[in-house]
Amino acid sequence: PAWRIWMAPPWRRPNLSPVVKRLLKRLFLCLSPLKVVILVLIVFLLHLRREPSKLAQWLEMSRVALQAELLHGLTCACCLGLLAASFTELLPIPGGLALFGFLLLVTTMGWCSIVKAAELRGLDLVPATVFWPALFRQGQHKDGLWGCAGKEWNCPRPSDSLLGVASSWFWVPSGLLPPVSHVLVRPWALMVQTIRPRMALRLGQTPRSWWEWRELLVGLAFWCAIATSVLHCVRRAQRRRRLHLLPIVLKDIFITLAAFLLTAQPFLWLWSFLLAPLWRLCARLPGLSQVHPGPVHWEEFVALAVLLWLGLRIAYINWYHNTQRLLVTRHLDDLLYALLEPPRMPARPSVDLDFETEAVPVPAPLFGARGDQAAEAEERLQRLRKELLTERQREMQEDVVSVALLPQSLHFFARRKHVLQDALNIFWQCPLSELLAPNMSVSFEGEKGIDAGGLLRDWFDSVGQALTATSTSPLMSECDGLAPQGGDEELTLQDLRSFVALGRFFATALLRGHPLPLHLSSVCCKLLVQAQLSLCDVKSLDPDFCQHRVMPLLERHGLQKLEKALGEHLTFMAAAVWPWPVKELLPGGATRRVYDSDRREYLELLCQERLLGGKLRSYCALQQGFWDVLPLHLLQRSCVSAADLSSMISGSCDPDPQEWRLYSSSCTANRLQKQVVEWFWDAVQTDLNAEQRCRLLRFATGSSRPPPGGFAELRPPFAVEVSPLGSEHHLPTAHTCVNKLVLHSYRSKAQLLEKLLSALVDDTFGTA
Repeated sequence: PAWRIWMAPPWRRPNLSPVVKRLLKRLFLCLSPLKVVILVLIVFLLHLRREPSKLAQWLEMSRVALQAELLHGLTCACCLGLLAASFTELLPIPGGLALFGFLLLVTTMGWCSIVKAAELRGLDLVPATVFWPALFRQGQHKDGLWGCAGKEWNCPRPSDSLLGVASSWFWVPSGLLPPVSHVLVRPWALMVQTIRPRMALRLGQTPRSWWEWRELLVGLAFWCAIATSVLHCVRRAQRRRRLHLLPIVLKDIFITLAAFLLTAQPFLWLWSFLLAPLWRLCARLPGLSQVHPGPVHWEEFVALAVLLWLGLRIAYINWYHNTQRLLVTRHLDDLLYALLEPPRMPARPSVDLDFETEAVPVPAPLFGARGDQAAEAEERLQRLRKELLTERQREMQEDVVSVALLPQSLHFFARRKHVLQDALNIFWQCPLSELLAPNMSVSFEGEKGIDAGGLLRDWFDSVGQALTATSTSPLMSECDGLAPQGGDEELTLQDLRSFVALGRFFATALLRGHPLPLHLSSVCCKLLVQAQLSLCDVKSLDPDFCQHRVMPLLERHGLQKLEKALGEHLTFMAAAVWPWPVKELLPGGATRRVYDSDRREYLELLCQERLLGGKLRSYCALQQGFWDVLPLHLLQRSCVSAADLSSMISGSCDPDPQEWRLYSSSCTANRLQKQVVEWFWDAVQTDLNAEQRCRLLRFATGSSRPPPGGFAELRPPFAVEVSPLGSEHHLPTAHTCVNKLVLHSYRSKAQLLEKLLSALVDDTFGTA
């Protein structure tokens, strides 16, 4: 603690300059934007307390603005959004009567909000009889306009009751029409007046009062939003892409509403309070000496200082994040240059020749397991993963001065056709604090979708599939899993960068709980946790090599028998294994003969060469990238084995249908829909194999693997819905962000299975 450093004797005090700098940085970063807003409001209210009448007036204006403009404005905007959504696929309403009732309800709520907002603002409300004379005409009475003059209008004003909401249709806010028309016309009138000064337009004059400026600003915001929306629609039409009108309409509505709220009278008082110190400072300039800005108050300068503090804080945080991106690239480049230097070649791992260390089984112990044992293994791995994530986040917080310097989100763009290349670039450039940010999201180029979890799961799964399926992958398939491809002699700096980025990708997927559809080799998993290699790994990688070249040397007089079978003396040369060339196991190995005294040394070098295959630099680059995100000391402290690491990275390749159904829900309305759901779960359990179940899980959730901890940890839980809209000829659809599979009213189980398999055949369906 800092107080112990200050209270310590001078001869025991450390260098105080780093401590002072750290304390000053903490004080500088202590104010968050929310705290600044609260502090500015408190200072503003203290300033208004100088005149109690002003404080009461501002509070009353704020109450009216909150009710009339925020509450009723948002209600009206939401009603418009629901009306627009009811004509799209986002909010389908079956049946003409149900659609009519929904439209009537939404329009009534929206019209009631408009009428009540006009009433709160003191605008004129005209009875609807003025506009509907035929409905309220009473015979041949001529005593007034439409026969209603001289009679009192007894219809109640709109209120919060059901009758009050319904009675809003009998009132028309006539006083609202002039402001709305001025908002729409004033920007164009001012532009025309500026271009043609001779035209005397009333709305084209320079605004003088605050409401005229408000009409101009709101109108500019509205027309700018409309212009950007039109340009967006034109560009999508030129690219022959489908238009999504609902997000565009909602964007225009809320931009206009935000401009309307920020120019309300309570906000104008707040803006004038914040800009008053600048105005007083400008008034002291030589050219403005005749201006008398009034008395100076300390609250105004305190508020200005706090805002300047917030601006400097935001600028410093952005500078810090950009600096971290440069530093992480330099740090990783230094590691790679060290690997490329021959004098600093990393040491080869030792190999146990007594079969004491088992290889990582393929599939892993968790794979294919069922029952209580599988549940216990999943719970243990889930606790282990959360423990690793907590410890890593704690270390990150200790490395920075303040938690405010840690980013809260990471958003990136990816291309479907180049998903692996984009992923390697992202994990090479992003610092650790961004990779482990609380919120991570992705957007695919050319796809319209908001990532609520499904797109990110789909992205991790797509990268994992690209590592196993594409020819540009830095990994190659061996007998027991994936391993780096290419020898050290063929490696370039870009290849090593790919392996470092790949190691960071594996560690990030592990910590964030996104299992990958791949399986790493036993050697790769053991090197990542620095476990000792053994003959079991050699046997798992190449059984023939282990049986005919290694096992004879472990027998009594095995050296002489092997030399007799080969017809030549053994030297310290590697065995001929395609595609690797024969090379010396150590300097001068071509002329050094193998004797019984150094037979174990020869075996260890021979197994090392067969396991690593001249790819030591590739493995070391993969290690450095993995340990950069998940350090080795955390793995060793948590006693993570190679089998645990393999299970946490790869997950389960055979989802348990019983567990899947246990932690799922269904949305059914009648007996036929319940029967369709029963057919679905029966087909999942009996008719689909493990690969098809994985494809189904990816189709519905975005990931082909259950989350760590099983389906109980899937958020939100998996759901099956039978939609009444489609017919039996429609294929199933999915909403990956909410983990929902949508079926239709199929006539039989065979038809359901046929449609389900048809939907799973092609991977080109868009995911949202």
